[in-house]
Amino acid sequence: MKINDIKIPTPFQFSMDDIGWIEGRVPYWDGFQPTRTGIPRRHTLKDYQVIEELGKAINMKICGMFVIGDWDRKGILKDVPYATKLGKNWEGSPYVDVKEEEEIRDFINSCKFFEMSVHGLMHECWDENGECMSAEFVPPRDFKLDNEKIPAPEWYMRAHLDAFFEIFNDWGFTHVPRAFTCPGHCFDAWKDGSFTKILKDYGIKFWQEPYITHTIYENNVMLNKMPGWIAFWEAYDLNPDKLKLYDEDTAGIICAHWPNFLRLDPDLNFDNIPKWKAYFDRQSNVFGVIISRDVAFAHHQLLYKNNCQLSEEDGKIKIDFTKADEIAPKDFDAPLYISVKKDSMPFECEGGIMKEFETKNDFISYEIKRNGKNDVFLKTSTPIGV
Repeated sequence: MKINDIKIPTPFQFSMDDIGWIEGRVPYWDGFQPTRTGIPRRHTLKDYQVIEELGKAINMKICGMFVIGDWDRKGILKDVPYATKLGKNWEGSPYVDVKEEEEIRDFINSCKFFEMSVHGLMHECWDENGECMSAEFVPPRDFKLDNEKIPAPEWYMRAHLDAFFEIFNDWGFTHVPRAFTCPGHCFDAWKDGSFTKILKDYGIKFWQEPYITHTIYENNVMLNKMPGWIAFWEAYDLNPDKLKLYDEDTAGIICAHWPNFLRLDPDLNFDNIPKWKAYFDRQSNVFGVIISRDVAFAHHQLLYKNNCQLSEEDGKIKIDFTKADEIAPKDFDAPLYISVKKDSMPFECEGGIMKEFETKNDFISYEIKRNGKNDVFLKTSTPIGV
């Protein structure tokens, strides 16, 4: 078989931004408020139902980056430094409708194709005078030296994460958040290990950001790059027919803003599901891209994509796992996925158990489970009787 007939495909995974806001409108005329979603209406149950329907249609558990501050019905955030514009005068979210939010909570808890992840409280942070200083985990300027964008200190991180989970538990959400993305993103905060040391204590397993340059595994947290946005942040009533397709160099954990999948009239949210399914059918047929099943699938496949090497050796194709194994923990055993052109010669796998994963127009993708920490070889099968 030829090396050009094989790819370690890049996963395509949706990380959906800013889910959780109750009010979407950004009332700039009332002083600086959180950026919210930008859609000029209240978010409803149908805005969550369409995420589940989208995930079901494309067979992907969508990673929802949850902003939970609007759900603070007890005034928890008044005791969290820099959490709201009102500071100590915060009396709780003015947007909570208990019956409506309980209905949304119950629906989220039942979801099979949507999972909550940690984004933040109110997306930004404010000083004692109610002046917005920065995105939530990029600290206010009185933490900074020469206005440098340094990581938030540990006490600040823990105060905000404790409040996130206090509100989370107060409502009885049952998902176990395992992924994290900073609001506004965190520049160099991923470089020194200070955030992962904290995140692991809150059960976070995966962290994705645009500024992360390579796969990292530290403090039981895997980090990977989030390479781009599927559409403009403020775009709603989006037409999936006009979206570009990604290739192996541009795919990955793709950020999408919640309103990108919504309509101004929430009753129309579901009209675009067939178009989104058609978009993903086209995307899944791009050689070198594989549709991710969930955020763990995406991070694990990115580890292999970014660190495994293909080479020809003694008439076989070698998949060299050396660099990936240097990064991954010792007990890491997630499968690797490869894609092979249909017109390639029949082949077999040495060093692992291979099974067909999915068939596309021009190629077939396979799942490979290794036999321990070894390299894997693909070789042309010998026809029976030869």
